[in-house]
This record gives sequence, structure tokens and C-alpha cells, in this order.
Amino acid sequence: MVRLGFCEADDIQSPEAEYVDLLLNPERYTGYKGPDAWNIWNSIYEENCFKPQSIKRPLNPLASGRGNMFYSWLEGLCVEKRAFYKLISGLHASINIHLSARYLLQDTWSKKQWGHNVTEFQQRFDEVLTQGEGPRRLKNLYFIYLIELRALSKVLPFFERSDFQLFTGDKTQDGEVKGLLLEILHLIKYVLPWLKSRGIVRGVETVTVEKTEELL
Repeated sequence: MVRLGFCEADDIQSPEAEYVDLLLNPERYTGYKGPDAWNIWNSIYEENCFKPQSIKRPLNPLASGRGNMFYSWLEGLCVEKRAFYKLISGLHASINIHLSARYLLQDTWSKKQWGHNVTEFQQRFDEVLTQGEGPRRLKNLYFIYLIELRALSKVLPFFERSDFQLFTGDKTQDGEVKGLLLEILHLIKYVLPWLKSRGIVRGVETVTVEKTEELL
């Protein structure tokens, strides 16, 4: 049986290749909020997470104060299906942290001021204000962080290839950036066994590749 790769690497030599400087467009508060934003995230959870047929919408542990019931059925799922929820929740938490850290505090015709919005952060992660959900969200953020570390450690051989190039517009800078990238990836590869030996990545290691591919 021929197995295709999960994704295909773009041809970096193609004239159609586009490079985006993320420093010019940092992840931060966009002004999009209210019921519409909540509906979008609710749809993201419902369309990607697994749940028994008996569970009604919305797929939100805080809806109608049903947190205990939500986690009762969630814990009844296999580890891979629970991982889907944790990954999306962790991504959601990461975005919320970024928008709280880079919040539009002042928006006038003469000035835009960005900064930390502690109140916004507390509303999303404080244990009391979120009825206990905040700490769970932060744990899921840590979970997706470990998943990303594993993914980066596995992709190291690709970036070590001599034909892999970076294009910043400056050949000298290209070499420096690639060197820094490889330094970070080697550090990750070195750190992961240490985390595993202390049981820190135990929950991540139990998410088997075979089962995850089956779910995909």
C-alpha cells in the first residue's frame, strides 16, 4: 500500500513562492469579539472534536453549568480522541494569551497604543472567573506545546539538508538564520529525552501515531 505524506513541502525555488514576515503582522487583538467570535470557536470545537451522540450542543463545558458532565464523557473517550480536544483548547488558549498580551488599549486618529490587558487575561484564565476552566486551558496549552516540540524534533533532518535554503534577501543573513534555526532544533532534540525521563511528556507519548492517522 502506497502511503502519501501528510503534507507536501512547497518548492522553495518556485517563482510563485511567497514569503511572509510574521514580525510585521504579530498575533494580537484584532477587535473581533462578541457572539460571532464565540460562535466561530464553538464551531471549531464541534467540527474537530469527538463526542458521544448523546452530548448536545454547544460543546462548551461552561454552557448551562454542565462542567462535571462534560468532563465525565470526555474522560470516557480514548486518549487520542481526548487529545483532539486538548490540542484545540491549547491553541485557543495560546491565541487568547497573545491577544491579552498585545491588546489595543487606545485607538484614536492620532495614536494606537498596544499593551498588556490583565483584566482580559483574568476573564479567560482566572480559576474563579472561569468556574475552574482557566487552569485546564493552561494545562492544554502546555500539552500542545509539548506536541509542537515533538514535531519540531522530528523535522530536524529536513532542515539539516544542504539543499534547504532560507531567503531573507541577504545571503549572509540566510546562513545565520539557518544556523540559529538548527541550533534551536538541536536544543529541542536534546531536551525532549530529559522531559520524557521525568514523565513530563508521558501524556503526549501515549497518543499513538497509528491511532491518530486512523482518526484523520
